[in-house]
Amino acid sequence: MPATVSLSKTSNIREVYFTPNGSIRQPGTLRFATSRGERTVTIHLGKGRVVVSQ
Repeated sequence: MPATVSLSKTSNIREVYFTPNGSIRQPGTLRFATSRGERTVTIHLGKGRVVVSQ
């Protein structure tokens, strides 16, 4: 990751795992502190769909 981006302690997962068929193994939320504010990546259970929000 760039030096200006860090994973926040409020994230409830630390890594993203996919199964061989492309499904997500563990859903959760990754929160990143950036120079432009916090960004959130929500990973939904199922076919690996994610939502990125500012």
